[in-house]
Amino acid sequence: MKKLLLLFVLPLVSAVCVLGQDRTSQDRWENYYGAGMRALNAGDLAKAELLFKASRLKAELEQEAGHPKALEMRLDSNNAISVVLRAQGKSAEAEEVLQEQLDLLTASKRPENDPHISMTLHNLGLVLFDQRKYDDARKILERTVDLRRKYDPEPQRNVAISLLSLGGTYFHQGSIDQGEKLILEARRILAEIPDEKKTVDDQAAVMRSDHNLGLIYVSRKKYVEAEASYKRAIATMEKLYGPNTRGLVMYLNNYAVLLKVLKRDSEAKALEARAEMIQKREQ
Repeated sequence: MKKLLLLFVLPLVSAVCVLGQDRTSQDRWENYYGAGMRALNAGDLAKAELLFKASRLKAELEQEAGHPKALEMRLDSNNAISVVLRAQGKSAEAEEVLQEQLDLLTASKRPENDPHISMTLHNLGLVLFDQRKYDDARKILERTVDLRRKYDPEPQRNVAISLLSLGGTYFHQGSIDQGEKLILEARRILAEIPDEKKTVDDQAAVMRSDHNLGLIYVSRKKYVEAEASYKRAIATMEKLYGPNTRGLVMYLNNYAVLLKVLKRDSEAKALEARAEMIQKREQ
């Protein structure tokens, strides 16, 4: 049987507009940071990394010069760098950046309700998971969930995202029941957001929850539930990103594995062929 793959959430950073004194210095930082965001959104990760690192250097110089918003610039730049490094598979480098970020937050005596702290911890948990440091990842993500339960405003979207990642970590460590419990809680939080207030990111997180629940149900031989979960996840991804998005490859292949278990080989081959076609389109 092919190995099933668990999809984790990749946290995104948002461009910010820093208000305050010395607009010229801020504009220069924002030029680097904004250009980095555009490169990231365009998929040019190497360029984004260089631009975000340039924005960090600019922020460090401004902090030395006493700019009142320089610390915020540094924090945003570091978070962006960690996201880009992880997207390139440079998880060990991303870990170093995030550890430095935690040191910076501690030195600046930020309160525990500062969203930079929970974001940094969440991202650190993900890069530790990438490196198969599962115990460390679990402990960091548990701390993240605790903080976000206390401080994340309703409807607690960030709590759901961290629960989804923590549930995946438990699953990979063999604690399937706990993993299922956490992922179901994440999905419930997201599902309870009124439709008119649901964002694309909310829908995507529900999609990932369904996919991961499919993996869990397969491992528990709950095949009816697994198939329903996979179908929901695939339908949502097609709705959000189109029928040929690269993200479908893993979903289709995992569903095909289930169909082979169910002796529905012709359906499985059709899904695998579709996944292969999507891969070729992207090359």
